[in-house]
Amino acid sequence: MKRTLKCKPGYNREGHPLTVTCDKNGTWTRTTATCKKDRPQMDYRILAIVVGSLVAITIPILVAVKIYLSSRKKIYRFIRRR
Repeated sequence: MKRTLKCKPGYNREGHPLTVTCDKNGTWTRTTATCKKDRPQMDYRILAIVVGSLVAITIPILVAVKIYLSSRKKIYRFIRRR
């Protein structure tokens, strides 16, 4: 008698063979097949939103800092000339 090993929903088979046989003496053939819980797939949309948000926040901050620093240099040069 042969049986194919199956896993419950949410689990995947790993290892071989996936079929076991009952011998005449009543023992099953050996297998390394096991059932492992599925890993949730990464949702790349969420990752894209997070990265996009960080970029959208960082760029205006860097531009503001650059403008602030360049305006300070202009003021310093103006005061120094007097």
